[in-house]
Amino acid sequence: MPPTDPRPALVPQDRYTVRIDQGERQFRFWINAGSADERLERIDREALVKNEKPFAMSFFPSGAGSRPKPFAELSDDVVQMSAAKPAEDGNGLIVRLYEPTGKPRTTTLSSRSAA
Repeated sequence: MPPTDPRPALVPQDRYTVRIDQGERQFRFWINAGSADERLERIDREALVKNEKPFAMSFFPSGAGSRPKPFAELSDDVVQMSAAKPAEDGNGLIVRLYEPTGKPRTTTLSSRSAA
């Protein structure tokens, strides 16, 4: 049983309150159309990109040289890797994959070896 909050409720929890939603609200929308299957496959990644806060870099790389290889790649661009961490016993890697459409899918996880 969860502990009870000793503070009294400021607003009765079982009643309608006339002015509960007063105040400023800000909403952002973007519209992107397509077939239902296509949208279900892409919407999760698009939402991550749209809602990710920008970050500033304290240097300006020239772009010269070779581009570093990714840590891991998935063969299916719908499946996402949401987490990767060393195993607690130090022997291996724990990877969490996420499939946002709810449909069975097959993917291959490729990882570069540490040199």
